[in-house]
Amino acid sequence: MKKFYVFLATMLVAMFSFSAMAEDPYVFVGAWNGWDISGAPEFVQQADGTYKIEKIEKIAGAFKVVKGHDWTKPAYGSNGSTINLGTEYAMKLGGGDVSFSNSISSYANCSLTLRVDGGNLYLTINGAEASVEVGVWCLCGAFNGWSTADAPEFTKTAEGIYEITIPEMSGEFGIIADHSWNICFKKNSSGGDIELNVPYQLGSGDNLRFADSELVYINCKFVLNTTGSTATLTATVDDVLVPETSYQLVGEYNGWNIGSGDMTMVSEGLYEISLDSFAGEFKITKNHSWNDALCTNGSAVVLNEPYYPSISSYDNNNIVIGDGSEIKNFYLTLDVTDEQNPVIIAMDNSGAELVEINSVVVSAQGGVISVAGAEGAAVYTAGGALVGTGNSTSVAPGLYIVKVGDMVRKVVVK
Repeated sequence: MKKFYVFLATMLVAMFSFSAMAEDPYVFVGAWNGWDISGAPEFVQQADGTYKIEKIEKIAGAFKVVKGHDWTKPAYGSNGSTINLGTEYAMKLGGGDVSFSNSISSYANCSLTLRVDGGNLYLTINGAEASVEVGVWCLCGAFNGWSTADAPEFTKTAEGIYEITIPEMSGEFGIIADHSWNICFKKNSSGGDIELNVPYQLGSGDNLRFADSELVYINCKFVLNTTGSTATLTATVDDVLVPETSYQLVGEYNGWNIGSGDMTMVSEGLYEISLDSFAGEFKITKNHSWNDALCTNGSAVVLNEPYYPSISSYDNNNIVIGDGSEIKNFYLTLDVTDEQNPVIIAMDNSGAELVEINSVVVSAQGGVISVAGAEGAAVYTAGGALVGTGNSTSVAPGLYIVKVGDMVRKVVVK
């Protein structure tokens, strides 16, 4: 009997060890299942070494293959081209969403075969082609705060033809079906931008934008054409305007809503925002667009210290203040006097009104930095530009460096 228990214990240990060593399954996830990674169907390994999903009733929109039910796991996507039924497709690790060559069709009773060759994945999809069933097409983007519920709807003007006019159009956008991103049109595999009066072939890449994305397009009319094997979008406008530059503090605190978080311009090139409470990661966007957002420089922000962000449009490079904990009476200034070298200063109070340097007193009130008890004081911006010398210097709101002899202190002017 003792031997039996030893044997049983050994088997249990082996079973648990095998389970722990089991590899993550390949799963198929996309618009067709609402991008639900946890419920995504798994590919089953076959005797010939391939992996298969026997049947998915309907596939519409873009998709990916992920190694595991977790978005942090390796994900395989587009190699820069679209996929065709019955043709083996080489997937790219870290690629974008894969879309079908016929972007306006859905595919019924699909069987999927995945071939793994070293670290390379090859996918084949077979099924019956059918038209996509869409109740209404909508336009969603920075112009409406990326709100899917309030996204304005296209009007059907002919079979397969839809139109919409936006009074003032700016920033990035996408075309979505039935107020949801599950089925949507974005950039094509070339990654090009939209040119006025030129039909643009739609795909499932990055967000759409105009070639000159800094402009505001007045009475922008979009015509969506879904009559062919691929959808196209043509834009015409009445006029274009150069908008006033705006900056937004966008992050966890406001649900990453790029349509909110506007900063106030207090002087040319200087912006600020005050909040009762702030926490988590963030970026600073320009003109409600993720392009050229101000991102982390690789380190965390230190309160009351100048921070020099990098300029990027890539994901996963959010800024954090300290460890991201809550900050009360939050105040942030942005100096873009030199747009290529922006400066951020984050504070947890109203800033220093009075600074004592030995027997020298530096005060900031009414937009004036005053120095008492010494001569030869110099006042610099956070970026190092000299703005004044002497005992009284008028300045715009922001963070300044005051140097008296060998002593240096920071002063905040609100």
